[in-house]
Amino acid sequence: MKIIRFFLIVCMVHTCLPPAALASTNIMGANSQRYFDLPGQPLQTGLIEFALQANVTVIAEQGLIAQYRSGPVVGPSTIDNALRLLLAEAPLQFEYIESAAAYVIRPVAVQQSVSAEPTEIVIPSIDEILVVGSQYPFRYNTITNTQLHGAVPYFDSSRFLNVIPQSLIRDQQPQSLEDVLKFASAITPGDGISDSNDDVYLRGFQRHAMYLDGFRLGDSSGVRLLPAGIERVEILKGPSTIHYGQAEPGGIVNVIRKKPKAETFSQAQLIAGDMGRLGVSVDVNRPLLNTNKANYRVIFVDDQQQESGDILNIHRQLLSSSIAWQPSANTTVDVGFEYQKASQEWDRSFEVFTEFGNIFPHRSMADVAKQARPGFTAHFNLFSAEVNHYFNPNWQLQLKANLLQEYRYGVRTTTDSYLDDRVLLNTEGLGPDFALFILGSQTVLPLIVEQHDGLWHYGLGPIRSIYDQDDVELDSGFSAKLEGSFDTANLEHNLSLGVDWHTQNITKRYIVERRDIALGQRWDAFEFEAAFAELAQTLFIEDRPLGELEEYAKELDYSDFGAFVQDSVALTDEWLVSAGARYIVTQADVNDITLNTATQLKTFKHLSTQAGVVYKPNHDHSVFANYSEALRANYILDDIGSQITEPELSNQYEVGLKSYWLGGDVQTSVAAYHINKWNVVDVQVVEGYRTALSGATYEVQGIDFDLSAQVSPKLNVLLAASVIDPSITDGSNTGNLPKMAAEQTSSVFTHYQLNSKLDFVAGYKFVSERYADDANTFRLEAYGTFDAGVSYTFQLNGLHAKCNLSVKNLSDVPYITAVDRGARVNESAGRTISASFQVTM
Repeated sequence: MKIIRFFLIVCMVHTCLPPAALASTNIMGANSQRYFDLPGQPLQTGLIEFALQANVTVIAEQGLIAQYRSGPVVGPSTIDNALRLLLAEAPLQFEYIESAAAYVIRPVAVQQSVSAEPTEIVIPSIDEILVVGSQYPFRYNTITNTQLHGAVPYFDSSRFLNVIPQSLIRDQQPQSLEDVLKFASAITPGDGISDSNDDVYLRGFQRHAMYLDGFRLGDSSGVRLLPAGIERVEILKGPSTIHYGQAEPGGIVNVIRKKPKAETFSQAQLIAGDMGRLGVSVDVNRPLLNTNKANYRVIFVDDQQQESGDILNIHRQLLSSSIAWQPSANTTVDVGFEYQKASQEWDRSFEVFTEFGNIFPHRSMADVAKQARPGFTAHFNLFSAEVNHYFNPNWQLQLKANLLQEYRYGVRTTTDSYLDDRVLLNTEGLGPDFALFILGSQTVLPLIVEQHDGLWHYGLGPIRSIYDQDDVELDSGFSAKLEGSFDTANLEHNLSLGVDWHTQNITKRYIVERRDIALGQRWDAFEFEAAFAELAQTLFIEDRPLGELEEYAKELDYSDFGAFVQDSVALTDEWLVSAGARYIVTQADVNDITLNTATQLKTFKHLSTQAGVVYKPNHDHSVFANYSEALRANYILDDIGSQITEPELSNQYEVGLKSYWLGGDVQTSVAAYHINKWNVVDVQVVEGYRTALSGATYEVQGIDFDLSAQVSPKLNVLLAASVIDPSITDGSNTGNLPKMAAEQTSSVFTHYQLNSKLDFVAGYKFVSERYADDANTFRLEAYGTFDAGVSYTFQLNGLHAKCNLSVKNLSDVPYITAVDRGARVNESAGRTISASFQVTM
């Protein structure tokens, strides 16, 4: 038997069909418009992709199609017309067999028969045919050809790409994007500014930003993306400036939201769980104005939880509305608006002063720093528009525009936000010798040291605590991209080029409580011990009066512009090479609103490049290698921003293999890589001043592995593993490991379908030890967590109903996911149980 890749195996024997069983066209296909995204490629691969996108079955004799390439099919088309375009470069035609509900590919007849005698079509035996159908071979397809990246199918790309499909998201029953990403290789959780936004580490590097449909969200966002609005997640490993602009070398996480579909449905779900979890979601998809050219979709989510780790009273809401419109056969328009509200409080009862005799009383963070409001609230408003126009089957123009406005109220504990020379680290009037005691990054207690007559004397300077904060962020983005294919000198090119522009304006206002206690008083060493015991009672008394309030406000106005081009050239059916570049210009200004001063930060101009090669010995294996670069401009919103003279730069060398095994039942991706990052900025407090120390260099080399398999018709398995060797090779921490870089991670996720109604899922994630900071002063323990779930599907009064039970961290393992050194420890939530009931109409 010839071994080929196919998505639906149909066993057939020699048989004959009378002419009555043949139809010259499929009536449903002739009138049904679908959107196709099929580049020119080997015909066998093209037929597989066509069957998936058209939701049809195709039967072809392998010997007929092995030597031909498919024509490109891009844009809206009927199924029949798309198949004609696909076969345009081969002497082949198709027939639709109604009794088999399948398209049969056969040679073009040399001469039409004029005989009135009926003819017979002989369908060949199983060892000679390729049968492709409308379903994936297994549940979790992570390297499908049906999506493109840089005008090249994912399987043919020279980059390491993962796609987390909707089926996996649905089976996981995730509560957050962190859960969605849990079973992908080389990804570990980050702190996310006190767990208020989505944060991950990829290949040992913290994400620069999250992307929503390709739009870069600010790294200081106050909302977490809700899984109910996510269609799939795309993960591009390694430096990615050519595609996404500024980036960290670990990779990019791009979240694709749910969009309107050409169907009608309504779905409602109720969720309840421990720790006070209660939620509801509604998803409605309808035609707009009773036409077949426009559809709308509305998603509403309200999710509440009383406790999760050290976070309390969590409340997240989502209202997403979108319209998909097809004004003409070659043009589509998508418009959407999304509103999110997020609020939460932090447990501030953790100890910052340990009781010590009569000198130091036991005091918590809540005792040390009073705050105006109990928690934090963010309002997120995003308008997006996208236009796709197909000039012809070969060329497509895509225009995108986004406008984001976000309001944030309340204190989020993070070292970078408050240890600013103008906020808490105000050393004015302290003299040449002093010590600063920083309590949880929310209070700074200055100790003044003076020498008189050969004796040391001590005093207290103004004590500053963060009392309140509010931010306003306005981001905008526009991009224009042209993608298409053409031939030169018998070589096929897939070209992608365009421009994009991104702006960000952030205004931050801090309210600081200042207390002048014993101002001007000095004590010798013996007197100070007794005096401080009395002062401590005054400082931290529960009902103490509020001190003097000071306001500081600053604004960062930032923009970057980029122009990019990438060309992928098919040298032969086996060899593909690609090369591309992006020219990027970044500029920023910092305005001190309180002092009415403006500082223009350095403008960076840089050319980043990327190159790759792919070798496909057959349709089941793709060997790839690439070189890629990334740039990140460190524009910091305080006085140290002007100290940074060069952007952070990085590059990567990578080689890997993507494969289908066992007739497509197993997919694997494996890659080995070496990443360099230099001009790294390390912000430290030096002699009481926040200082940007640049020039550090990081190196990470490692191996990533992902596997998706259908072990049996009822059992699907995902495996992922990553091993890295990270190091700081230059700078003040030379020889140490970069913070939060886990040297080993691994995971497994399984789905078992007992019958048509009952499904079981189980997963395990392991993360090795990590250091909390680059100085390697605090090491986080390794941890492993088990997840499990069960779902039952049934009919309820003619409606499709489903019950789910999900358990996260089944063994209730305590662990720490991330640390913001000196500010916060991100503790695990422990075991959480939730149940849901879903109805679809």
